Amino acid sequence: MIKLSKQFINLKLNPEDEKEPKNRQLQQKYKVSGFPAVVFATPDGNMISNNPGYRPPVPFAELMKRTLEQQANFKKLVVMQRNDPKNLNLMVDLALLYIERENLGEAQPLIDQITQNDTKDQVGHLVIIYQALGLMYLSQGKIDSAESQLEEILSIEHSDTDLSSLYFQLGLYYGQNASNQPQPSEEYQKAIVFFETVVKKYPKSQVFEEAQLYIGISYELKGDRNQAKKVLGKLRNTAKNSEILNRANSFLDRLNKLSQ
Repeated sequence: MIKLSKQFINLKLNPEDEKEPKNRQLQQKYKVSGFPAVVFATPDGNMISNNPGYRPPVPFAELMKRTLEQQANFKKLVVMQRNDPKNLNLMVDLALLYIERENLGEAQPLIDQITQNDTKDQVGHLVIIYQALGLMYLSQGKIDSAESQLEEILSIEHSDTDLSSLYFQLGLYYGQNASNQPQPSEEYQKAIVFFETVVKKYPKSQVFEEAQLYIGISYELKGDRNQAKKVLGKLRNTAKNSEILNRANSFLDRLNKLSQ
């Protein structure tokens, strides 16, 4: 059996090393926003996964094993799709994997074929792909492209797919970037609209309570403390997630002290 470490080529990069500007380029290519981070890539440089944070030896070994399994399954899927090029399900599965790896060059031809095979998205594949594309564009900071994917989804009348993740991430984007904009209050309001959509349309979503928390935080940052306290006060009485409850209580306590 090949030793686990022998199945990888290990590279340690310091993006702040001015003598090696390519390191900074690689950081941008693989969307590394914090350190430490471990990126797994194919020999030709395509990303497999970006894993932020430090991992002790045992969890790191488990991550390596999982990556090898993922890559083996990915290669099998590529072969299966190549051998059965008209299989719509295989096209969708492979396109989603390419999108997850931010390899749009390989994903786009598959997306084009899927669109041609089901222009009205009667099966529902395109909605899933558009949402994945929207989340990918958000990770790249391309807000206009992300919103265009949402518009594509909303143009499909029969769509009943859970879009809570996309709405939530759009809300986070506007909230996190508001302070850098000429009219921060307007950006916070955009964030609130997206978070409220999650709350109204997807009450069973995993981000249902977190969206309520960020509505309250967005109102506070916008300068509307009374509305922030109203939202967070309601969340404090209904939250089932202990972490969300603790964060809501913490923000409420701070707001109440500021009001005294």
